Amino acid sequence: MYNYLHDSFHQITQSEFEEEYKKKYNSQTTIYLPFEIRSLNYSEKFPAFLNIHINLINLLDEIYQQDQQIRKIMELIPDVAQKDYIIGNLVDELQSTNDLEGVRSTRAEMAEGTKLFISKSPKTVRHQSLIRTYNKLLSGDIEIPKTSNDIREIFDFLLQDSIEKESLLDGTIFRKEGSEVLANNGTGKVIHRGVSPEKEVIKEMDKLLDFLNNFHLPMLFKVSIAHYYFGYIHPFYDGNGRTSRFISSIYLEQNFNILIALSLSKGCNEFKSQYLRAFDITNSFKNKGDLTFFCETFCKIIRNTQINILNDMKEKIHQMNTLKDFVRNDTNLDSELERRVMYVLVQNHFFNYTDEGVSRMELVDFTQQSPYTINKVLDKLIKVDAIEKISSNPIVVHLKESYFRL
Repeated sequence: MYNYLHDSFHQITQSEFEEEYKKKYNSQTTIYLPFEIRSLNYSEKFPAFLNIHINLINLLDEIYQQDQQIRKIMELIPDVAQKDYIIGNLVDELQSTNDLEGVRSTRAEMAEGTKLFISKSPKTVRHQSLIRTYNKLLSGDIEIPKTSNDIREIFDFLLQDSIEKESLLDGTIFRKEGSEVLANNGTGKVIHRGVSPEKEVIKEMDKLLDFLNNFHLPMLFKVSIAHYYFGYIHPFYDGNGRTSRFISSIYLEQNFNILIALSLSKGCNEFKSQYLRAFDITNSFKNKGDLTFFCETFCKIIRNTQINILNDMKEKIHQMNTLKDFVRNDTNLDSELERRVMYVLVQNHFFNYTDEGVSRMELVDFTQQSPYTINKVLDKLIKVDAIEKISSNPIVVHLKESYFRL
């Protein structure tokens, strides 16, 4: 087990602590990073480093193995349900990234905005920039950033309708003035000051991007470290967390299953205390530039989020297959078309990201049958108490609750 410097600070003498630091810093498993960390109200800068200890290596291996498991289980989910499940994770991610920053929004807003974006509706909604940008990540339309200007473009595209007037940027790329991070407990206590002036912000941000794109280190470790250092730089007055998590998701999307990229904020929100504590500890002078704790915490959040995804998919697949068997043996169903329609509704029930059911025209598209034929099937399914109509114009149906209470 890796003994962290911040844990031993109050347990040993100052000279012993300095000796422990030197041992860690000069270890054969230490990777020297191109950054320096200065703690709040502390004059000394510490060179940043990462210690690749055995638990961290095992954690990385576990994450890659679970990524393969997720890919295999996704193949067991029908295409329609798979698409809906991915979008459902996207909706949760949108809500979670706002939750982490205390930004007011609801899951229903995010689901409605996503639905409107997918349907190419001209209607505008709150948080439209955030919704649009994450949907572009889902479709693979976002390129990795290479310069500070690219980071500014991502920020503008992501949050252009969410930043208050007093937090608008006033520098050539980033903020002109200094920026403070306040404690999350409502005390107003300053716990970190971002890099300043702006020329230093630009220099450090370009350094961070060069590290992400060119440094020789496993990508997940690089994403973890860059995620911390982005928060350390704090290039904006507001929106740093949302922008940082989105940028991390860009790199995760290129290296893991899309569900991981669309679950980072959800995982950070679920394990919020560990996530925020990792920043606090890594910023502390007691840590002396050691980024190992943050890297391990970040990777554990990814690992635990993967476990939650795997458990959720397995449960939904089991429920869906059980109900599909019930449909197959239902003597009230007289044709293969009736069963096909029911299969679509079963998938919708377990995997759709809204509770809005399936429209008649969607069923026409899924089955390649005429509206007249689908109308007859729906009338029959309503008659035998398998489904119910939740809208008449347009016609929308879903499974009747009594049908799937097995």
